Amino acid sequence: MAKQRKRRPPSSSAPVAREPAAREIADESPRLLTIAWAVLASLVALSYWYVVRLGFSGDDYLILENVAVRSATWMMFWSHMIVGYWRPWSRDFHFWVLSRFFGINAAAFHAANLVLWLAVLALLLVLLRRLTHARLAVIVVAGAFAAASWGIYLTWASCSQDLWMLLFGELFLLAQMEGRRWLAPLLLALALLSKETAALMVPIAAWMQLILRGRASFRMRDWAAPLLVVAAWLTLHPSLGGRWFFHESSRFELGPSGAFPSRAWLSPFNLEWWPHPRNGWGEVLASSAVWGTALGILAWSALRPAGNQASANRSRLRWIRLGLGWWAIAWSPLLISGLAWHSYYGWFGVCGLWLATAAWLLPRPPILVTAIALVAALRAPAAATLVNDWGTETIQRLANQRTVRIRDQLLALHPSLPRHARIFIAGVPAGSALLTSRRYSAAAHVWYRDITVSMAGLSNYWARTAEDSIGPDYFCALDRELHMVPVATGVLPVPDSLRKDAVWEPTEEKVGAELGQARDWRGVMRIFSGLATSYPDTARFAFDLGIALDSLGETEAAKPWLDRADSLVGAPPNRGRGFMARFIR
Repeated sequence: MAKQRKRRPPSSSAPVAREPAAREIADESPRLLTIAWAVLASLVALSYWYVVRLGFSGDDYLILENVAVRSATWMMFWSHMIVGYWRPWSRDFHFWVLSRFFGINAAAFHAANLVLWLAVLALLLVLLRRLTHARLAVIVVAGAFAAASWGIYLTWASCSQDLWMLLFGELFLLAQMEGRRWLAPLLLALALLSKETAALMVPIAAWMQLILRGRASFRMRDWAAPLLVVAAWLTLHPSLGGRWFFHESSRFELGPSGAFPSRAWLSPFNLEWWPHPRNGWGEVLASSAVWGTALGILAWSALRPAGNQASANRSRLRWIRLGLGWWAIAWSPLLISGLAWHSYYGWFGVCGLWLATAAWLLPRPPILVTAIALVAALRAPAAATLVNDWGTETIQRLANQRTVRIRDQLLALHPSLPRHARIFIAGVPAGSALLTSRRYSAAAHVWYRDITVSMAGLSNYWARTAEDSIGPDYFCALDRELHMVPVATGVLPVPDSLRKDAVWEPTEEKVGAELGQARDWRGVMRIFSGLATSYPDTARFAFDLGIALDSLGETEAAKPWLDRADSLVGAPPNRGRGFMARFIR
């Protein structure tokens, strides 16, 4: 008798066994996936063509300041961290390369995110085809793509961090399933250097192997390298193990302790917030119809009967378990108390949820297609809903528009600034994400290419000390339409264009008050000279000017203004004494 060959134990490096149904439709897989990707890319181009015209906002300026203004190449690898996060590849190196080739050109950064996003979608289709089959992969990606949470990836340049993590994470999952022992750890390392949540790709990969191949397929040699990469990353991360020998002062910053918001469970279906488009429903109806129809047709075309349906049905339970585990692992960090929830954090987990949902509803195609079409139709109104959450694309677009408007007007007023100049702006909207702290503004450093320039809100004015470098101060104010007005210019007489502006007089007075608190009496005299001259019948302006002159020791010059204040309506003690109480101590 011929010797029987010994059966080799299952290995994680062996290809995943495919069901007969999957084998029968394998020939059409490339064509089906290409068509699906083309539909998704067309929808992205239709809805997000404008992103290359957006500017920077928020954290973009913090990163640009490090890699473009300070011009220190080492910062690519060990930069000043933002709230404790260490992301040298996706943040510092990414911004460094683009700024070296394209300068401070926001179009290049948004275009790069667009390319990364299309690559993430293509890899997701390949990954899901590898896990299931092409038709189910198209349905799952259509459902996940219908979620509004990913829109911020294209409207915020800093989301390169999420996109690189997703790209390398998906490549790692594919390499690990194929048993590429040297490639998989490298891809995992790049994912970890892009965003901390890439560490979850290891348990997700293990869950995929467990569900598809069983416990017997696990071998230590297949997982040693990824685990060593994670251990090395934990040791080096400045907010984790690395803080003991790198002495990095930044640490992870968590928000107030609180429970996971119940509304977040509805984010995969675009119902986290009740849709109420910022500019009305009229602006989103056409987009809703296009998205709902396109993704509905795509899902329906992928649901046509093919292959051995009985065999495919036997795999449904396994796919449901695979999807639910994927979702649970990807969303697990969001349950940490104190970690603020933003829906785009959970988009990769949404892919797992849609895998479980699609597998569950496979025997009921009309329900599955209707669900995808409805979620897709809700995407446009959800994306256009303005909520108090900086992690949404609507508020990022708004912050971007405000920042660009403020930048353009400020550069028109002051095309260049001397070193150590300070700019104080009144009326900056809270949603602009422009002024990051009391004495620091990365945006001004980037605009003027000078790290000695400071920009702050007027309410955060501070007096220079003996240790500070001396430079001029500039003041301006924004009205409700974000029209910028210069104040505290010291120009006499005050131009009619300023006196007629509604924000000039109250802001001018506020600047005088801030200078008074800082004991800058010459500044106070300059401010109230203009106000008292422009508004001769206002008692408090005459009184304030008199107080400033008296504080400078110019008693004789102060008397006429104090006497004038006494003779006008609203004279002290009605208002003037209140001012004196504030500044004369």
